Amino acid sequence: MKIVILFALVFSALNSFAETILTDVVEVEKINSEYVLFASDGQIYRLNADKDIEDAIRAKELGFMVEIQLDETLDTSEILGHRNNILGISLSSKESMNSFYDSNPSHQKNYSPADLISSYISDFDSEYQVNSLFQSLNGNMRRKSQCYNRAHVWSWELYRISRSAGRIQTGKMWLFFTRKYIREYDYKWWFHIAPYLTVQGQARVIDRTFTNGPLDERSWTNIFMQNNAACPSVSRYTDYENNQNAAYCYTIKTSVYYWQPWQIEGLEKNGQVRDQWQSYEVKKAYKNAFGWRARVPELD
Repeated sequence: MKIVILFALVFSALNSFAETILTDVVEVEKINSEYVLFASDGQIYRLNADKDIEDAIRAKELGFMVEIQLDETLDTSEILGHRNNILGISLSSKESMNSFYDSNPSHQKNYSPADLISSYISDFDSEYQVNSLFQSLNGNMRRKSQCYNRAHVWSWELYRISRSAGRIQTGKMWLFFTRKYIREYDYKWWFHIAPYLTVQGQARVIDRTFTNGPLDERSWTNIFMQNNAACPSVSRYTDYENNQNAAYCYTIKTSVYYWQPWQIEGLEKNGQVRDQWQSYEVKKAYKNAFGWRARVPELD
């Protein structure tokens, strides 16, 4: 009887650390002898059961999201750390966000790299000005918030500020980790993102979660690259997608309106241009960053 009670207590304790999240399946691959799921939140999760592998592949083929149960609470604020194990996976009735948004681009046209940055990015005279803006941003976000949502929130907070040259508008700096890097370092992310401004034309990345102030591009990428590898800057999603073993990482700069990676991919493959704020995306970002009761502050 004591053994049964002890087992029940241990099982309950283990479950208390588990967490269920809803995500799109970007890819399912075998890396270093184990199957992993590349999720839309930027994380790479370990798949253990054959059924979970099959369900993940099926969800991607059908274009549905999945609910995955993790073996411990998700913490996206850890740069290194290990991959979370998937304890169970089930197909959701919700279509993937990719499928939903593909039918609602701002407008469509033939691809041009110039469309990645289709609006101005605020430029400043001094490092002091950008550092002051950095320090004004709210860094107290949920530990399991997603980087693309944090980037959207910080960008919106800055956009609310007016100055003589117009509203402050960021660009987005995307860092994509290749299979080469993920394989060699057993890395748990496949992308990261933060906003950026410029000082006399030079990019300064605004990553309130992982830095104490604005950084130049190389200093920022070095935080995440355990080998301090240089990350070539490219202007097409396929430059990253099709060259997984040519470099350890790539960066892509976009305008503020690109919220998730599939929107960059959608621009190149389907001509889906993003050139304005989408209120639904801003609301989703705030709720993920601060909780479901969060409200989007109005423009001043």
